Amino acid sequence: MVLVSLIAIAATQAPAAQRAMPSFTVDVEGHGKPVILIPGLACSAEVWKETAAHLNAEGFETHALTLAGFGGLKPIDADHHYLTTVRDDLAAYIRTNKLDHPILIGHSLGGFLALWLAATYPTLPGKVISVDGLPYLPAVMNPSITPEGAANMAASIRQSITSGSAADYEKQQRQTLESMITSPENVEREMKVESASDRDTVAEAMSELMTTDIRPEMANIRVPVLVLGSWIEYKNYGATHDSTLALYSKQFEKLQGVKIVLSDTSKHFIQLDAPDWFYAQIDQFIKN
Repeated sequence: MVLVSLIAIAATQAPAAQRAMPSFTVDVEGHGKPVILIPGLACSAEVWKETAAHLNAEGFETHALTLAGFGGLKPIDADHHYLTTVRDDLAAYIRTNKLDHPILIGHSLGGFLALWLAATYPTLPGKVISVDGLPYLPAVMNPSITPEGAANMAASIRQSITSGSAADYEKQQRQTLESMITSPENVEREMKVESASDRDTVAEAMSELMTTDIRPEMANIRVPVLVLGSWIEYKNYGATHDSTLALYSKQFEKLQGVKIVLSDTSKHFIQLDAPDWFYAQIDQFIKN
């Protein structure tokens, strides 16, 4: 009886089934309509742990990604086409596993990737939720900036990530996460993942994000899109709910029917800062 009990306990605590593509691995849990969860820069599937559990309980099958080079995963050589490689591998993953119009939920860099996939392969997804991810990040800071104009900014960011000591880099990571996450416990949680991420991969991904403008491609998206945004981390710099909403709306002016909702209580990691609000927003969107 003891042995049977131990086996039963082990079964309930078994890790998620894992699948792999060249540029990412996938933790698969639950049963039902597929939902693909794409993490942000230097994050892993772990950032979606609570979200996946919530969606599993609601009758969805979750596919949580960890991108190559992030969270201790082995880097790949994408020859300065890292994000394109991830995007195309994700399309191949959907087709190979015969996922029927999966819902895409991406955070930050992951939101950008979800939008880009939906614009490039418009027949693959069912719905898209971008969690503080935008079609062209530099335009939030400078509405008139072009990818060419952002190249120097991207080079500076790359230099700051790849140069310097490990201690300096860790300090920089912590300061960034503290500005994006309210809870100290969640800052520490994400620090462990980001500290295990490959600095060259992080720099490459960020550089490509800064110099890739997919705003014109938003017109290609054929499915409902929900954008969840945040602004309170920037209120000391003059940001308000309305000014942030205007900036976000400008990013999606070519996408008809997009729904943009801002949290007034959370920082950038909305799924960690305001989980109840976050779940309510995604539940309403994906079930209707």
